[in-house]
Amino acid sequence: MNVTSGLNGLKNAHWATADRLIPAGVMAAVGYLVAFYLLFIHAHTLGDPANGTIANDFVSFALASQQAVQGNAEVPYQFDLFSRLQAATSNGEPPFAFFYPPTYLLLLFPLGYLTGFMAFATFQLVSMIAASAMAWRIAGTWRGAFLFLLIPTSIASIFHGQNGFLTSALLGGALWALSENKGVLAGILIGVLTVKPQLGLLIPFALIAGGYWRTFLTASLTTLVFAAASWLVFGTDVWLAFFDQGEFAREAMSDGLVAFHKLVSVFAGARLIGASIPLAFALQGAISTAVLLVVLWAWRSPARFSSKALVLIGGGLLATPFLLSYDLALIGVGVVYLYAQKIRGELLPWDLSLGVLAVLIAGASRYVAGQMGVPIGPLAPAIIMAIGMRQIYSQTRTQAV
Repeated sequence: MNVTSGLNGLKNAHWATADRLIPAGVMAAVGYLVAFYLLFIHAHTLGDPANGTIANDFVSFALASQQAVQGNAEVPYQFDLFSRLQAATSNGEPPFAFFYPPTYLLLLFPLGYLTGFMAFATFQLVSMIAASAMAWRIAGTWRGAFLFLLIPTSIASIFHGQNGFLTSALLGGALWALSENKGVLAGILIGVLTVKPQLGLLIPFALIAGGYWRTFLTASLTTLVFAAASWLVFGTDVWLAFFDQGEFAREAMSDGLVAFHKLVSVFAGARLIGASIPLAFALQGAISTAVLLVVLWAWRSPARFSSKALVLIGGGLLATPFLLSYDLALIGVGVVYLYAQKIRGELLPWDLSLGVLAVLIAGASRYVAGQMGVPIGPLAPAIIMAIGMRQIYSQTRTQAV
């Protein structure tokens, strides 16, 4: 009886009540703050306003912005020189390459006037506020923002000093705007998301399939204007330097310069278990093609927008060969959509519990891959996509009847 009752609770998400989620979230927040204090503040690895020492990925963002302010915007794209600069400020941590386009450097530019700690705090706080607004809008309640901020995939982005909150705010905000017929706003946000182009590979196809031509054109124009603005600020040499490091970026992905256990794509998973580069690319290509077809099917369907969003969120993450564990912060946008569906009574059995499983897999993927050699990372976005596919199938079948 207890087992049956427990399974029924998981099936229908009876566990997801405010009197459980809010206390759990508060306890998680306290735990995260303690861990952050011990790992960074107490250990002095984030530095202080008097110096620039940073011991996580953000060191590359901080230094890149400082170089841009000093008129040396091409330096982040010269790995040998950039790594020497990092060695002088990062307590002996391994150097980080800067593979982002100059448009991202333009976003980071104001941070160059701040010291390392203040730049980190400002970047994360502004990104968190934007992501909170996104989650609140999608869920229609502050609990959506609370949920998004405190799930492990979101917190991991802060601990890594990464931009998961920013990319989640942009993608989630664009999807919300699209659902509210704010096509121009959606296009602008999608255009800005090109600072991390690998995360938006399938967005143009979804927009075309759904007939969102205003958003498609706005996104295209925003991308061009954004690139032109960065060119005007930094000049031609910076863009040439960015393109010149393309081969190095490919080698970093395919040859293990970025450790395969840190990546969560199908390609990296295949490489982790010993597949050759051609075979790994073939597997990734097959999966990406299949996912593209699913996205086209989903976005052409008359199903609810939230279900289509789940397919695009999960499918977009599956389709790219270059995906790091902290990029799975975008899984949180899918979880917020699931929470919104629960509020509206739109969930199918098991949906929300499967969403939580995706979060747990995403949170554990880097450790499991690194310690056990098992690449579980791609399962997380696959689950989110599968939830959306199942919902769309159910809705279209019901409409047909």
